[in-house]
Amino acid sequence: MLLGHALAFGKLIVTHEPFVMNTEQQTGEAYHDYQAGTCGRWVT
Repeated sequence: MLLGHALAFGKLIVTHEPFVMNTEQQTGEAYHDYQAGTCGRWVT
């Protein structure tokens, strides 16, 4: 759990776990990129 106190951003916040974006389209694109494996990878 993360608790904080700050002034409001004045922008829409949309969540689709684990992504938090400003629009539903952006969360959809992020989820699609995640499913496609194009979000980046850990190199060991």
